[in-house]
Amino acid sequence: MPLTEDDLPGYAGRLFDYHLVRPQGFRMNARRQLERPGSGPHAAAMYAHKISALTIAPANRLITPVDLLVLINGLAYSWPLLSPHDLLRADGSDPNSHARLAQHRAAIVEAARRICLPD
Repeated sequence: MPLTEDDLPGYAGRLFDYHLVRPQGFRMNARRQLERPGSGPHAAAMYAHKISALTIAPANRLITPVDLLVLINGLAYSWPLLSPHDLLRADGSDPNSHARLAQHRAAIVEAARRICLPD
């Protein structure tokens, strides 16, 4: 997913959309991180490129570019891949309904927007 350093909230929303449609990529990465963190493929160059883009972008100076990208990724992954299913249903709604997914996506984008506010 290409990073748009001047629109991190939009990037968070697009990353959420991507992983809803293609959860296998996140699952493979999560399994690798849990079981064999040193195994490939290595993405250091990709992340270095994204971090350098964030370094020149205006952002909250209290958060380093690495921390900012970790937080944005965490927001995007939180609903479909990291949250317990019982938590997702705790309010009685269907967590897989289009309306609930759209509501959660909007919350992700808003949270990312707030994280990116300047000092």
